[in-house]
Amino acid sequence: MVTAPDPCESNPASTSTVTSTAPCFNQPPSTVARRGPLPLPTKTSYAWAEAVHTHGDPERSAGYRWKSDRYPGDDAEPAHIRTWGQGAWLKVLIDAGLDHYARRLWLPMLQATDA
Repeated sequence: MVTAPDPCESNPASTSTVTSTAPCFNQPPSTVARRGPLPLPTKTSYAWAEAVHTHGDPERSAGYRWKSDRYPGDDAEPAHIRTWGQGAWLKVLIDAGLDHYARRLWLPMLQATDA
């Protein structure tokens, strides 16, 4: 088995600046968030950001898109079931950073449509 060199280990023989600036994904808890799944279900995160943009209730709007009712919600997607668990509550995504990531992804696009 061939393995790539770890960019986080110091290598005095290397003079490449790429090696010295490469991200270190094996760092302690301060960077653990980089290794977790992004809480960005498409319909749910868009509904959250749209509600923030229009000064609505993001938790309510996103909840309608997340939970399955008459129509399947994002919680019924196999990838989300595997990631967040069967029947996961929206609170799980909120705790994982849904607000931050939804704003970061969708708000610039929503603001651009206002211009």
